[in-house]
Amino acid sequence: MTLAKKELIKAMLKSIETDDPGPLAVVNEDKYIQHTPQTHEGSQGFAALFQQLSKTSPRVNIVQAFEDGDFALGVSEGNFNGDHCAFYDLLRLVDGKIVEHWDTIEMIAPRQDWKNNNGKF
Repeated sequence: MTLAKKELIKAMLKSIETDDPGPLAVVNEDKYIQHTPQTHEGSQGFAALFQQLSKTSPRVNIVQAFEDGDFALGVSEGNFNGDHCAFYDLLRLVDGKIVEHWDTIEMIAPRQDWKNNNGKF
């Protein structure tokens, strides 16, 4: 069963918290382009990044997920090693496989209701 693009990006982002490698298996290794210089190419690059992040006891709150044509966008916030961040991930998918990935992460001030509501807004 193929996940909708926005469900795929949600599963991928949540895998940072759960350390589940399954969502990363949909990378098309032959066509994949990683647009973030700090992340290596292909699913191995994704896996290494997510494994590194999972060691920080992360909390990931997916705020929004969108899909349009070949693209899926995830808007999230979370805690990594005590730092509160907002992050955006954009995927381009072809035939259900990730062929391109862009992302950005930005430190933000922690929201008080993050602690009060277990990360739910």
